[in-house]
Amino acid sequence: SLKLFSNDIYDNTVANPSNYLKIQDQTVVLNQTSILSINLSNTSLIRGLQFDIEFPSGFVFDYQNSISSPLLNNFNVSVSDLGSNIYRFLIFTFSNDLISIGNNNLFTIPIFIQPSVQLGDYSFPITNVVISSQTNQNIASLPLSIGIISVVETTVPVITLLGNDPVTIEVGTAYNDAGATALDNYDGDITSDIVVLGTVDVNTVGTYTITYNVSDANNNAALEVTRTVNVVDTTVPVITLLGNDPVTIEVGTAYNDAGATALDNYDGDITSDIVVL
Repeated sequence: SLKLFSNDIYDNTVANPSNYLKIQDQTVVLNQTSILSINLSNTSLIRGLQFDIEFPSGFVFDYQNSISSPLLNNFNVSVSDLGSNIYRFLIFTFSNDLISIGNNNLFTIPIFIQPSVQLGDYSFPITNVVISSQTNQNIASLPLSIGIISVVETTVPVITLLGNDPVTIEVGTAYNDAGATALDNYDGDITSDIVVLGTVDVNTVGTYTITYNVSDANNNAALEVTRTVNVVDTTVPVITLLGNDPVTIEVGTAYNDAGATALDNYDGDITSDIVVL
C-alpha cells in the first residue's frame, strides 16, 4: 500500500521557513482570465504534497485546466473542488521519484476575475499543507510572505460625440458645441469629467478642431475624440447703385456713370473691386 504522508502536524512555529508553498505576487485584470503561479520552495527532497487553496469570492478557478510544471513530470496530480471556492491539490508518486531542491514553479492555474470583484489586493490562503519528505515526514513550514494578487481595471472609457461632425457655421454667427458623452465599464457615466480643448473664432474663416479627453478613476485614458468646425463665408456682397436708374441722356451728349458701392458681411467695403462692364 502507498504511504504518502505521516500524521505529523503542520508546524506553524518554524522561525526560518525552508519548505513552503506560495502564490506569486501578481497583478490581474478585472473581467479577464489570468494565469497564477504556485511556487514550491524546498531545501529537502520532496516525495509528495497536499494543500488547499481558498479563492476569494468572484475569483473563478478553472481547476480542470491547471498545468503542472516539468518538476512534476513523473508525479500524479489531482485537483478537487471541496466547495465554498476551496480546492484541494494532491501530488504523489508510486515510484521513487523525488522533487528536487530549489525554488520553482509547481503549478500554473487559470483564474477568471468577475466584473463584480472590487479593485484592490487579495490573498489566497494556502491551508492544510503537508509536504512529505523522502522519509514520509511532514516538513512543511510557514511561507516567508503571503502572495498578494492585485486586481486592476484596464478598460478605457468610450467618448461619443453628440451632434454633427464636421460642423459648418457662417462666419460671424455663434458656435454652440454639442458636446460629448463618456461611459466607463467600471465607473459608469463620466461625462462630467470630459476635458474639452480648442476654440472656434467665429469671426475668422477657417477650420478649427475641438478635442475631447477623459480618464477614468483608474487613470485609463480614453481614445481622444475630435470634432472639426468649419467657419465659412457664403453670404454674397451687396452692390448698391449710385445715382438714378434708369438714366436718360440726349444723344450726342456725354454720359458720366454715377457708379456703385459694394459691401460684404466679411470683407467690408469692396467697392474698389467692382468690375464695370
